[in-house]
Amino acid sequence: MKERDFVKMELAPWDLRHSSVAAMLNPALIAVVVAAAANRYETMGQVGMPWELSFLVVPMAFHEETRTAVPSRVDSYLPKWVERNPIVHAGLAPRARSTAPYVREGIRYGMRTQALALSDGGLLHGALRGRMPRKNGADTADIVKAAAFLGRWFGTVGSSATVFSVLGVTP
Repeated sequence: MKERDFVKMELAPWDLRHSSVAAMLNPALIAVVVAAAANRYETMGQVGMPWELSFLVVPMAFHEETRTAVPSRVDSYLPKWVERNPIVHAGLAPRARSTAPYVREGIRYGMRTQALALSDGGLLHGALRGRMPRKNGADTADIVKAAAFLGRWFGTVGSSATVFSVLGVTP
């Protein structure tokens, strides 16, 4: 598939999506994941999370091997972590490309429901309300927790260009 075809790629209507894809990559869950990341990004003294980081947060938080490899402390250095976890570097770019349409759909949904707000300069702000229902399963809670950590961690790195570069993904 050529890059220009990817940009034009549309998602299948809901009634034509496979049930597992519809359940896991639904816009509400993605909106919560991005909102958690944006919310925590701001706790690092940032004014808002650059919207393009959403395209890294989602595939990293949803991918179980990446999610479990994420460190527990934000003072871990991202370049060192990538060096120690080559699976992240090897598979992240294709996962980011394949989830991009779902991330765009989730951001739009999050903005409609006011879970996300976009400020001037393309900065996302996440508003988290309530708690995750327990019936969603352990994976959902782990995904949101990983996304929150990634937002906080990316907030310590500096520019989004640096994060993309270190992770080996071209926007």
